Amino acid sequence: MNKKEREIFKQKVEQYPVIINRENSIDGKAQLLHFKDRVKDLDLNLIFGSDLSHSKYKNIHNDSLYLIGKQLQKPFYLGNSLEEVKQEIMADGEAEDYGPRYMQQYGSGILTNKKVGRTTAIYAHEEFDELPTDEDAISYAKDFYKRPDISRFSQPTKDRDVERANLSTSSVNSELSYHETHSNDSIAFQQKEAIDKYASTHQLPNGMKFVNLEKLLKNGDFFENPWVSSDRYDLFNHVYNGSKYGVIFIEDGEVAIHNLSKKELTTISNLEDYEFDPEYKKVSKDLAKVAPNAPDFSIDLGDPMSLDLSVIENDYYTPDKTIDDDRAKANIVLKPTSIVKGLEWNQKQDIYYYNPKNKKEPQLIGKDLESFADYLNEPAKIDGLSTTLVDINREHFAKTHQDQVKNIQRNLYIGRDKNANEDLFKKYLRKYDVYINPSKKDFEDANVLLGLSKDTNLNKVVEKMEKPKQEKAIGYIKANSKKDKATPNLARRENAKRLLEEYGFDATEENIEKMAKNIENEDKFNKQLKIKKSGLESVKLELADPEIRKNYAETYGKKTEIDKKTEQVFLEKPIYSQWFMQRDREEKEYEDLERLGFPSFYQGEEKQKFEKLSQKIPVHTIRKLENAYVATRDIYFDDKTSEVKNISLVSKTTKAKIEKNSKKYLALEHAKKASRNKKLER
Repeated sequence: MNKKEREIFKQKVEQYPVIINRENSIDGKAQLLHFKDRVKDLDLNLIFGSDLSHSKYKNIHNDSLYLIGKQLQKPFYLGNSLEEVKQEIMADGEAEDYGPRYMQQYGSGILTNKKVGRTTAIYAHEEFDELPTDEDAISYAKDFYKRPDISRFSQPTKDRDVERANLSTSSVNSELSYHETHSNDSIAFQQKEAIDKYASTHQLPNGMKFVNLEKLLKNGDFFENPWVSSDRYDLFNHVYNGSKYGVIFIEDGEVAIHNLSKKELTTISNLEDYEFDPEYKKVSKDLAKVAPNAPDFSIDLGDPMSLDLSVIENDYYTPDKTIDDDRAKANIVLKPTSIVKGLEWNQKQDIYYYNPKNKKEPQLIGKDLESFADYLNEPAKIDGLSTTLVDINREHFAKTHQDQVKNIQRNLYIGRDKNANEDLFKKYLRKYDVYINPSKKDFEDANVLLGLSKDTNLNKVVEKMEKPKQEKAIGYIKANSKKDKATPNLARRENAKRLLEEYGFDATEENIEKMAKNIENEDKFNKQLKIKKSGLESVKLELADPEIRKNYAETYGKKTEIDKKTEQVFLEKPIYSQWFMQRDREEKEYEDLERLGFPSFYQGEEKQKFEKLSQKIPVHTIRKLENAYVATRDIYFDDKTSEVKNISLVSKTTKAKIEKNSKKYLALEHAKKASRNKKLER
C-alpha cells in the first residue's frame, strides 16, 4: 500500500460500526458505536506494522493494522483488508470460548471479555471494501439488541430523530413484546410444536428440510465454508434469542435458512412466483399458520455448488420415520402384552398419555417403565432436541406436568425397589392420565367418565389382540429357550449393528462380532450384580460419556474426519508435529498447575518451551495450527464431578504418527546442535 491507500484503509477501519454488549443480553444495555471509539475506550491505538519495531516484535507485516496499548504484551493483529479486520474482531469474541488462558497467551480477548463486554462487528451486506451504511448498522442493532444506545453513533442529522423514535417505540411492537415476555425455551418449544403440527398432516417437498439451529451452530465443518463463516455470529444471536429450529430451502441457484416465525414465513409466502419456488411458498404459508412469534432472520448460504450439504445432514430435524409418509392415516395399534411377574420394571411396555379434555388421540410416551422414569429424572433432556415421536410426546408430557414429574419419578422408583406389581403401577399412573399396556376400552371408559361419546378421539385407535401363547411369542422380551440358543445371539448381533450405526462406528462384520460379545458380557455382568439393565442399555450408558466413547472409537471406529484433518495439518512438516506434541504437554501442564493453585499467568517449563518453538513458525501458520489443534479438543462441563473436562478427540493411531514425525524434527535439531559444538571445539 502507498501512503494514501493506508490512510483510506485506516479510516475505514476506524469508521467500522460495532456493537458492545456488556452482559450478552437483550435488555437494552448494548451500544452501537464506531470502532475508533471502542479502541479509545479501551486505551488502545491503531498502528500499521511498518511503524512497529521489527527487532522487538517478530513476524510483523508492514501493510497490516495492529492494536497496541500499555496493557498488551504484544501487538494484536487486525489484518490488511476490511474483511480480515471484521473477522479478527469476531474471532476475538469467540476467544472467550477457549478461556482466559487462550486470550492471554495469544493476545485475543482484548476486545471481548467479561470486564469490557462483547464486541460484535456489524455484518457488511455489500462487498467488504465498502462499509455498512448507517441504516444497515442501526437495522442490525435493532434486530439483535432491540433497544441499543446509539447516542455515540454518528448519523445524518435528518435521520437521527426518526431512528431514535423507531428504537424507543420498538418495545411496544406486539412481536417484540411477545418475545420479551416469553422465555427462550418457550420459543423453542413453540417451534417444535409447529413442526410437529405441520408434519402430522403434510409431507415436505424435495429440497426443503427442518434444521436444528443449535446443532448447526456447533458444527465446525459447516462454518469452514467461507460463504457461511460470516453468518456464524448472526446464527448465534438467533439461537441465543430463543430460536432453535429453522427451515432450509434448496433451489437450483440458492440455499438459505429461514427462521420458523410467522413474520419470516409470511414474507416468503407473499413473494412472487418468479422470486421463490411456488411449492416452497405454499409450505411457508401453511407453516405460518402455526409458527410462533420468534425473532426473524434469514441466512444466505450461497449456491448448492459452494455448500457441502452433507456436513449438516445429521443436523436436520426429522420426525418419526415409521409414520413419516402418511401420518394422518396411520392407526394407533394397541398390542397388550403379557408381562412376566417380577419383570414389570425392565420389560418393554407401551405407555400412553390420554386426557379427553385435550381433544387429542392417545399419545405414546414411553416404551418401558425404566426409561420413562429415568427421563423424568433428567430435566436436561427436556430440551427440544428429541427426534422420534415417542420422545416428542414424552417431552410434551413432561413440560405440561413440570410440577409433578419429580414426584412421579420418585414414586416409580419406590415401586421398583419394593417390587410392586404391574397393577399398582397402572393404578398410580392412571391419576396422571397415563396408561400402561392399555386396551381400547381403557380409553373408551375415560371418555364415558367425562360424559363424552366412547368413540371420541379414538377413530384411529385399533386393537390387535393375540392369544396368550402368541403373546409370549411376540412379546417384548423373549423367554430364553434352551432349544433355540441362536435367537439371543441373533438379537445381540442386530442390536450391535444398530448401536454401531447410531454412534457412527464402522459396522463391519468384525466390529459387529466384537460389539455383540461386549453386549453379551454386559448381560452376564448385570445378572451377577443383580442390576436390572440389559447389556445394550449398559453399553449405551457408557457411550454417553465422551471419555469412554473415545475408547470405543479406538476399537470400533474408522478414521474420523478429525483424524484426517489433523494428519493433514500436523504431518506436513516435522516442526508442525513437534508443535502439536508440545502444545499437548503445555495443555496438560496448565491443568496440573491450575489444580495445584498456581495463578493463570504462571509460566511453566512446558509453556516456555512451547512459546520458544512457536517463535520459529510464521504467525499465519501458528493461527492455522492453533485452529486445527482446538478442533481436536472436546471441552465440556461434567455435571457429575462439577469439573470442566478437556478431552482430545485424536485417535491413538494418529497421535502415534504425529509423535513419530516429531522425532524427525528433534533429530534434526540434535544434529544442528552437535554440528555447532564441533565448530566451537575447533
